[in-house]
Amino acid sequence: MRVRGIVTRRHFSDGHDEDTFGFTSIVDDATVMGPVDSADLQHRRLIVMNQPVSFLAIDTNDCATCDADAALPSVKVGDFVRVSGFVSDDGSILANRIDPATTSVQVRVEGTVRSLDAGSRRFQINGLVIDYRAASVSGPSGAVRDGLRVQVVGDLQTSPRAVAATEVTELAPPLDTGDFVRFEGVIDAATSSNEIDIGGYQVTEANCDPAVHAVVNVSGSADGAGTIVASWCALSTWSPALSPWSPVLSGPIDAIDRVHGTLDLLGVTVQTNFTTIVQDDSAGSPMNITMGDLEVGDFVSADGLQVPRSPTDGVVGTGISRVPATEMLMWGRPTRIADPDIIIFGRTIHTVPDTLYRNHDACDHVQGSTANAYFQEGSLDQQKITVKREADDSLTAVAVDMHAGRNDSC
Repeated sequence: MRVRGIVTRRHFSDGHDEDTFGFTSIVDDATVMGPVDSADLQHRRLIVMNQPVSFLAIDTNDCATCDADAALPSVKVGDFVRVSGFVSDDGSILANRIDPATTSVQVRVEGTVRSLDAGSRRFQINGLVIDYRAASVSGPSGAVRDGLRVQVVGDLQTSPRAVAATEVTELAPPLDTGDFVRFEGVIDAATSSNEIDIGGYQVTEANCDPAVHAVVNVSGSADGAGTIVASWCALSTWSPALSPWSPVLSGPIDAIDRVHGTLDLLGVTVQTNFTTIVQDDSAGSPMNITMGDLEVGDFVSADGLQVPRSPTDGVVGTGISRVPATEMLMWGRPTRIADPDIIIFGRTIHTVPDTLYRNHDACDHVQGSTANAYFQEGSLDQQKITVKREADDSLTAVAVDMHAGRNDSC
């Protein structure tokens, strides 16, 4: 989360002054900039200079080397990259952009100070040794301490690997009473929906989704103790989970890969990361759970982004909800339609004479289109397909809702 900003004083007509603390954009600076240690693009993960980076779908605007269709960066081990995004208290980074960077510049990294050795003036960020003997240290604290959130700029030494820091800057400065704040970040801890921790700050009166690692926008004012009393809190508008065209899968979990964070639903792979919100909507169950609580056979609904991913098309999951078993659904844009088959998420769905077609474009919830008209149209618009799993594991379409948006008003 970006906490560096400026304080401006505003004069009001009633005679009082008010300080406003403004945070900069997440793309104004690099969360980490350095060499790529490992790259697992299939599971949307990188290690950059010891820092674990994951992403759902990166911003590919003005990125000549990115794969815009798959929302993937084009990187390999050894490349020098600039990662912009959010860093959580445990050191995990959610990337919004990953761009090539020149190796002639200094490296930089943001994170929480761990394993401080004040005598030798060294500490670690995710195991990366920071030597700050020659660094200028700036910030209200005036000194480095364990648990402090900092940005480090310096030169990377390779044997042994360490950063010879030239700058160490505190990232979560104390707030004065009445300071107005507006920022975006990852929830590090949640006591309740009204008390959350983000980027080194405690936020009260939040009244937003308390899921740890959810990406949220917060605005409010600081009280006398430096706590932010929120006037507004909501899932980040950057989050693809808010897209009205997000596809959805509903069905039983066929397989779970906890190492790579994937679920298989109806033969489709759903990739998750540490910011994927996992919830239990079953009656009498705790709302917020983790991937570790899910089991094969659980009936879930997965929200996310429909993207090509190696080796097949799939879904990048922004939210997983365990729900009571109902009808099995695939909701998204088909990649191919060829009578009598529909290809969606890389999965073939067979249609049969009994398949029902409904046209939401005309708000017609009866037999609004024949199979012949549907396949002649060849629509690759949003579809909601209710499926039935056959004994041989193939899928048959029970109903096809054409032009069915997630916020459909029909």
